[in-house]
Amino acid sequence: MKFLLVIIAICGLLKCYYLHAKNIPFDEELRNWQKEIKKRPFLIDVEKIPNPFLNKFYKSGFLENKFLVFPFKLVGIIENKKEKLALLQDLDGKGYIVKVGSEIKGFVIIEIGADYILVKKEFLDIVGEKITQIKKIRLREEL
Repeated sequence: MKFLLVIIAICGLLKCYYLHAKNIPFDEELRNWQKEIKKRPFLIDVEKIPNPFLNKFYKSGFLENKFLVFPFKLVGIIENKKEKLALLQDLDGKGYIVKVGSEIKGFVIIEIGADYILVKKEFLDIVGEKITQIKKIRLREEL
């Protein structure tokens, strides 16, 4: 008799397990998550996404080369056998002598011509991109 009760209990447990396993959403959910984990991650190419915070003037290049202000006046150019030197004067009247490769207040002198100098400045724009601007400063005759 005890043997029969044990067999009935085991059959009952197996039937409950079978019915429970048949309708279990948890195992399906687990399998779905395992499939998702094995998938390749979704990648975004940030370079191809337009920046919505930039206005149309910035995108068109309208503002480029507009903000480069050289705080010096070119007052003379000295030429000797080896190299050319430029004489610069700031707004306070203080004078500077520079040559190609000299750096002065963030500007680098890249060329000294007969009546001009080329200066270069590198800085970060509003989105963090490195911008290099070159400006030609002409020697002006005093009246």
